Amino acid sequence: WQGKTKAAAAGEALKAKEPKPRLVISSPMLRAKETAQAIHEKLELKQQILVEDGVNEVSSPFEGQTLEYMASIGWELYDPEKAMNIEADLKDHETFEKMSDRVLKTLHQIVAKALKDQVNAVVVTTHGDVCVGIRLWATGNEPTRRARSDAIKSGYPGYCCVTSLRFDADGKLVETDWKSKK
Repeated sequence: WQGKTKAAAAGEALKAKEPKPRLVISSPMLRAKETAQAIHEKLELKQQILVEDGVNEVSSPFEGQTLEYMASIGWELYDPEKAMNIEADLKDHETFEKMSDRVLKTLHQIVAKALKDQVNAVVVTTHGDVCVGIRLWATGNEPTRRARSDAIKSGYPGYCCVTSLRFDADGKLVETDWKSKK
């Protein structure tokens, strides 16, 4: 799994940052937890990794579909027509907007708790669309399905990409940094 090598490299890069992350939070999905573990080991943290459902990937009717199938539909997992092709109903699943709302609410809770606990750097391992929603919000754009489609044209978050957000003592976003896979 080449992601393990990338996760270890991300951990090394994060270890060199100031302030050094003191907490790792992960989505409950296996790959995110594996990434969190690799980063956690490189950071040499004593505190256990916290698993947080609120940063989980979107609930989608396309779960279990092959990568080839997903590529064939342009990864448009929020398109009702694409869902009908596999006889699924999107009303039973999250929209990009609902997923983004859930994740941003969780992100604000994480920041508030970190500030309260005087933890000034946290790593959250999660998934591509979660990062896209956060990045849209961080740049002042409404996280909508259309904005997602436009954003991913300039690059989708790749495996073990790092989306850095820095908040001030009041929990206000003051700095962003990331790279996307093209």
